[in-house]
Amino acid sequence: MLGAVAVLLVLGVWAAVAGAGVARHARAAQAEVASVRTAVTSGDLGAAEAATARASAETSAAAHDVDALPLVMASHVPGKLGEVVGALRTAVHAVDQAVSRGALPAVRSGGDALEAGVVRSDGSLDPAALSRLAVQLRPAAQQAELARASAAGIDPAGLPPGLSGRVQQAVDGVDQLADGLTRTEALLGALPRVLGSDRPRTYLVGFQNTAELRPTGGIIGTWALLDVTDGRFRLSDAGSNADDLERLTGPVRDFGAEYSALYPAQQSSYSQNVGLSPHFPYAAQLLTDLWTAQGRPAPDGVIVLDPSGLAPLLRGAGAVEVPGGPPVTADDVVDVVLRQAYDRFDGDNTGRKAYLTALVGAAFERGLGGGRWDAGRLAALGTAVQDGHLQIWSADPDEESALEAGGVAGSLPEPATGSAGVYLTNISASKLDYYVHEQVQVTGGCSAPPTLSVGLRNDAPARVPEYVSNKLPGVDPTTETLAVALYLPPGTRAAEVLVDGVEAEVETGTERGWGVTRVSVAVPRGQAVTVQATLDGPVAPITEVHTQPLVHAAEVSAPGCS
Repeated sequence: MLGAVAVLLVLGVWAAVAGAGVARHARAAQAEVASVRTAVTSGDLGAAEAATARASAETSAAAHDVDALPLVMASHVPGKLGEVVGALRTAVHAVDQAVSRGALPAVRSGGDALEAGVVRSDGSLDPAALSRLAVQLRPAAQQAELARASAAGIDPAGLPPGLSGRVQQAVDGVDQLADGLTRTEALLGALPRVLGSDRPRTYLVGFQNTAELRPTGGIIGTWALLDVTDGRFRLSDAGSNADDLERLTGPVRDFGAEYSALYPAQQSSYSQNVGLSPHFPYAAQLLTDLWTAQGRPAPDGVIVLDPSGLAPLLRGAGAVEVPGGPPVTADDVVDVVLRQAYDRFDGDNTGRKAYLTALVGAAFERGLGGGRWDAGRLAALGTAVQDGHLQIWSADPDEESALEAGGVAGSLPEPATGSAGVYLTNISASKLDYYVHEQVQVTGGCSAPPTLSVGLRNDAPARVPEYVSNKLPGVDPTTETLAVALYLPPGTRAAEVLVDGVEAEVETGTERGWGVTRVSVAVPRGQAVTVQATLDGPVAPITEVHTQPLVHAAEVSAPGCS
């Protein structure tokens, strides 16, 4: 008996030492992951590969430690101890598989592809090289998916408090990595045809103004026609919505009863309102209808981007001169388009639209025609896509399916128990959303249904140009008025919605499997307003909240039960 106790004590000390080593390697790997993100964002693939290799070394060392004899033995002990140690070992091995056999080969393949000619000598993109890269990435994506499947069997909520949060973080990290690699492979597989590898393409490009919010991003202010042939781009035309995108002359496309109930035809027949739904394919098809209703040929697809999505095209281009107004750079184009232009052209809306149309042409000529693609610009553009600042719809159903799989189609996500959505619509005809900041917080969900809170802050200055101001009668010019739409998971409803503690009137509906609750709020300058929804439905944490692209990215806190 005493001998058995002694053995257990020795094994316990050994397990604690091994556990400390696992934690040390995990912290080191986490630090390297941060370095990978920084390197990828800056387009330094060499540094990204080196940091990924160091992270792989740390995750492999952690995997070696959890295979130490005492931890292996402990994982087979019946009861809670075995479950906890088994979950820890599974999580560590899943992370190592995702990093060492997923991320590291993927980063190496990307670097090799750039050296092998994804970017041609003339700065254009080679669709054939992108196809080869997609094939090279497939094994890495498959390994990450296997790691995700392994991690999915872990229940972090059932682990001790000090461990559950770390294991949940590991599971989430594996999930995000698998998502990223799978989407990248799908996108690279779709891009060659989108880039005109089989035939020339023409895309209608809409520029969204995120100073006047719509759930897809913002209103369409200017447009362009982009011709693409074998990875080479040419801007063939450009204009503004006021002159060239008039109201639909025919019936609005029928997206079904639930769409019509939420977005009446008399609203969605305007180019400014094609993005009333957060499902971008709807907006793209409505924009196509507006275009063809004027007797113009149907485009092969629709691309929308906002100033934050335009900025990557200007990376490395220096200052771009624009007729009739200030020059722009990658660093200041957002501020120039969404703030400075309104000050400079106060009272001259025609001059402002002419300047913005010229800006689009100049930016595209420098960024796509005269510029060169490189790792930095591609990385910056990838970030814009990930954050929703650039979305693509294809009229070809097969291409559209591939774009959806690649995460660039702007589709409303499929409803899920652990997810929610928050989407804002400007209903004041203002351009005040440049100054709006959003914070979303989810609490509860462990022993009671969760609460979803949306905080909105308005940092507008004391005076704004008339064109920027709130146009609603009797409302202060610098007060912003927004419709806040909460997209709730299946079986869940908003039992009570409070605006700054006062019960509010709401509208309800459904869209693509989501329950929708909408409430209108006014946010005075210099103040913050909170919309709080107490949810009624399954007792389950919401760990993911979908939001739209904003000038200032929404701050989201959805920690789950930990």
